[in-house]
Amino acid sequence: MNTGRWSKEEHNKYLKAMESFINWKTVSNLVGTRSISQCRSHNQKIHKRINSNSSYKIPFKLHKLSLKDDKLNTKKEIDKEIKEYIDNRFNEIESTVRRLLSLRNNK
Repeated sequence: MNTGRWSKEEHNKYLKAMESFINWKTVSNLVGTRSISQCRSHNQKIHKRINSNSSYKIPFKLHKLSLKDDKLNTKKEIDKEIKEYIDNRFNEIESTVRRLLSLRNNK
């Protein structure tokens, strides 16, 4: 197991694992070089930065969110971007459900 700072490769594996989060053991296995407690700690540190009141660099991507060239953003800007992302995903899901219901009703 690695110790110290997370490499970009490890962090990217962590992000990929979090997309399909099942449990911390799975995340650890998918990262491959970090223990369960290291993965949980990494997650806590990310959320601690996100929830701070100061300006901060987003240390993760929220499933394909643009990071505006990875510049420092305020919490308000990031909250707005997250809300837009969720609204877009909701609209996509709603559209898919309507299409599927329409297909079902036509059969």
